[in-house]
Amino acid sequence: DSLHAAIGLVQLRKLDRMLAKRRKLAAFYRKELRGLIDFTKDSEEHFHNYHLFMVKIGSSGPNRDKLIIELKKRNIGTGVHYIPLHMHSYYRKRFRRGDFPVANKVFNEILSIPMFSAMTVKDAGYVTGHLKELLRR
Repeated sequence: DSLHAAIGLVQLRKLDRMLAKRRKLAAFYRKELRGLIDFTKDSEEHFHNYHLFMVKIGSSGPNRDKLIIELKKRNIGTGVHYIPLHMHSYYRKRFRRGDFPVANKVFNEILSIPMFSAMTVKDAGYVTGHLKELLRR
């Protein structure tokens, strides 16, 4: 409707500024967490909008689900996105969990850490400080 279109037009004027801020936060995360966790690769041809900031803990790191619980205790929200297709209810009837070992492995090692337009570098520092502490245990 017209109201949503008007809101969308206003948001579009802010888009470049919001994307620049997200790229700045992503660079901060990469710098602060380098060597502790892996990141998704950026494309040479396109720039990432950082709708989410995914990190890969790796199989030698802490258990992802335990890490999520510890971060939640510190008021740091995380997310588990990109659940493999065969784990969704429709496909569970057709495939077994072990049918796609790579998808299962990656799923168990990734999570999204906070990334939003109103976030500050100070907020990101709070996240990285606690992540560093938990990852070095």
